[in-house]
Amino acid sequence: MTSLFGEGLFGVGLFGVDGSPFAVIGGSPLVGTAYNPEAGSLNIESAIGRRSTASCTIRTEAPMYFPEDSQISLYNGAATLIFAGYLSAPKYHKPGFDPGRYHQLSARDKHWLADKRRIAASFENKTGRYIALYLHANVLAGEGVTIGQIYEDNTINDTTYCSETRLCGEAIGVIPSITFDYSTIAEDFDAIVKNVSASGVPFYWQIDYQARLWLVAYTAVVNSVVIDGTTVDEVVNPPEVTRTNPRYRNTQIMTGGTIETTTQNETRKGDGDTQSWPMRYALSRVPTITVNSASKTVGIRGVDTGKNFYWSKGEFEITQDSGDAKLTSSDTLAVAYVGLYKNTAIVSNDAQIALQASIDGSSGIVEEKEDIALSTLEAQLSVGGSRLTRYAVQSPPIFEFTTRDTGYQPGQLATVDLPDWSIVEQMLVESVSASDGNDGHNIYYSIKAIAGPSDTSWVAFWGEITGSGGVSSSGSEATTTITTVQQTGEIGASVGITCNPTTFSCPICSESTLCSESTIVC
Repeated sequence: MTSLFGEGLFGVGLFGVDGSPFAVIGGSPLVGTAYNPEAGSLNIESAIGRRSTASCTIRTEAPMYFPEDSQISLYNGAATLIFAGYLSAPKYHKPGFDPGRYHQLSARDKHWLADKRRIAASFENKTGRYIALYLHANVLAGEGVTIGQIYEDNTINDTTYCSETRLCGEAIGVIPSITFDYSTIAEDFDAIVKNVSASGVPFYWQIDYQARLWLVAYTAVVNSVVIDGTTVDEVVNPPEVTRTNPRYRNTQIMTGGTIETTTQNETRKGDGDTQSWPMRYALSRVPTITVNSASKTVGIRGVDTGKNFYWSKGEFEITQDSGDAKLTSSDTLAVAYVGLYKNTAIVSNDAQIALQASIDGSSGIVEEKEDIALSTLEAQLSVGGSRLTRYAVQSPPIFEFTTRDTGYQPGQLATVDLPDWSIVEQMLVESVSASDGNDGHNIYYSIKAIAGPSDTSWVAFWGEITGSGGVSSSGSEATTTITTVQQTGEIGASVGITCNPTTFSCPICSESTLCSESTIVC
């Protein structure tokens, strides 16, 4: 393979084998002796969950400059496109009496098309796929972005259970409510990924160097090349293997869940003065209210008028209309309602606990807590189980190697067959770096492949996506009884979760349950 930048400090290999330019900036090919690339200055960095960047230095004979945001495309010596994006803060200098200029060019990738656009939109009970296609049709298509692949809602697996009640083949990533308040399109896709990944299958999104939009599971794109001894440079740049999992846990604590109670029945006596009564739980649905067994009208507080009583979702109080006669001691107010209480779910992997105990000599329990506003116990167990599916993996390998072979892209699933390195498995290409700095002549690709959440960039991608900047999802705020749920079973590092949970629930306070010094309510 010939170099992008030829030989010597300012090489003569300015063309690919078919005469193609090494770079195109602003639609103009850099061809001829008027453009001299500096050997060893090319560097391209790309990784899942991060923006790809490129940099190089060229000398121009003419006193010219390249405007920021100009399109730039870089090619290797075989005239193959290896990067496309936009110039970012280009610099140049002119040393001494040299009539030419030296340009230090930096570029960002096609994700800039999603970074520079914003939208205000709201969705109810739509899948991540639906929202992604909406964002593409209404914004990104106008920026020249095409569809690479958007996941299908029902094609991951139709026989494996993602939870006790849901097959993985059911619609993936149904988001109850999400609002984009002029957030960037990139922030919107981050929020979509966070939601659809809750199914237990990690997803990622990207706009690649060909301006194609992808929203897929990490197992969706497969590189057919087997990484073995014929692929890896084991002499000049020997590979390295690191085995670590900084996010390992075998017990997942899920807090922040707000669960509905069964129907609660509470009564209050009037006192001739009070017109507001707190219930034991925050209210979730419109209550049924009677006074002395006579039905009363109910409206939303702050919205409706002319009703006998008012309520508001997530609040405790039932209030009487100020114009109605106050209830006296002879009046009985009866309220039937469905309440809300905060719930904590604990999901454990007994097999991993036993394995960890055999390694470190302790109890083997490694716990992690995550606070997510979920509205059902099933959702808490499902998300907690998906976290163990992802993170309850002992010492997964990070495999870093160098090759001159092209065709590797972040997000690809590749087969590694290197028994001498104790790696015979499928691994995810986490990052790819390209540079001619090794010998100033050939382009070498440094590949990092991972088998789990085992390095800082992976942690940043899966663990730190917040969907902030104007993106909000639905959730309830209520503070009453906390119920602890424990699930035990076999949860393996596969797409699906197969388990036989045993659930222990603390009693919820009701009219027949005493909440006193002698009764512990958890």
